[in-house]
Amino acid sequence: MKHSRALMNGTLLVQAYLLATLRASDLVEAACRRLGLDSFTLKEYKAEAARRGFDQPGHPMSNYIDLLGEPLSREHVEDKDRYRRCRFTYALPLWPELVLVVYGSKEGQSAGVDFAGRRSVKVPPTISMVHPWHLVDEQMVDWPGLRVVDEWYPMKDYEVLIQVDDGSWARHFLLFDHGLLQEVSRG
Repeated sequence: MKHSRALMNGTLLVQAYLLATLRASDLVEAACRRLGLDSFTLKEYKAEAARRGFDQPGHPMSNYIDLLGEPLSREHVEDKDRYRRCRFTYALPLWPELVLVVYGSKEGQSAGVDFAGRRSVKVPPTISMVHPWHLVDEQMVDWPGLRVVDEWYPMKDYEVLIQVDDGSWARHFLLFDHGLLQEVSRG
């Protein structure tokens, strides 16, 4: 099914762009099927998002308002990074437990997006609660042994201790894109 630029739904465009940037290929493929996107159409949406500047730092935060409507919240915070002082949050149908946070400057230049949780996660972490696309990295702040092992926006990979089924603790590697868990592997 070919989607012309004129027919591209804003929410679908943002979701497709995000899907095209995520490493969890099985989950991405399932989400694309759910949205009726084949690989060609996904590339069309990614190209349209790039045309609108989504892959360029400093694109206007208003792009998100144009595509997604008014944010659930607008927040101005003190941050040492001037490009993270303004935050818009949006709900996206593919990730109902989470919100998408758009970061930017008070002048309206975007500095990227991350997913955030709508609820806190209990500590200590158990393997039964660690599922791709249901956990965001901000929910791991107090987890034991947490350390960053690789980082290059929008990805950030961690090593952490997680309690496994027999009650013991084991080292795990958690891979995140835009703050959203993509993969878990035991270390």
